[in-house]
Formats: sequence, C-alpha cells, structure tokens
Amino acid sequence: MEKQKAVEAILEVLKSVQELSGRKVGVITAATCPIGDLDEFDSLSGVEASSMLSGRIGFEIPGVNAFVNEKGTKALSVDQIADAICRVAAEAKA
Repeated sequence: MEKQKAVEAILEVLKSVQELSGRKVGVITAATCPIGDLDEFDSLSGVEASSMLSGRIGFEIPGVNAFVNEKGTKALSVDQIADAICRVAAEAKA
C-alpha cells in the first residue's frame, strides 16, 4: 500500500468518526495526533476508528487500537499510523 493512500484512508476515517460523533472535525493533517489533537477523540474513539480503517483499507490492522503505539502508552500521528499500515501491508505481501 502506498503511504499517501494510507494517509488518505486515515483522514477519511477520522473525519467520519468525528462527524458521526457530533464533534468538531477541524483541520486534520499527517502531523495530527488524533488522540490529543482532535475534539474529544480518545482511546475508545481510536478502537472504533481502527475497525473502520481496517474495513476501508481491506485488511486487519494488528492490535485493537492503531492510534497508539504497541504498548498503548503513546498516541501516534496520522503519519506514524500510515507508516505502520504500510509495514503491515508489506509484510502481508512477503
């Protein structure tokens, strides 16, 4: 998967989650860290968005929440999430 396509999928999902929840969407870029930067987007929102994102990209994202690191201790930026998705996609092809 191309990184730009991953970024676009993440941005679309984030916009949908915010709109469906009745929250402000605001400006979302590759540098945005959804948990912390988006209005009321928390770890539970990350789990919901991860599920939606898996459906959008056509494969399962490892772990429950793609919006935090593997240990669940650090929120990730859109760019970091896209990198992780690209790694998973590359490993699946190998």
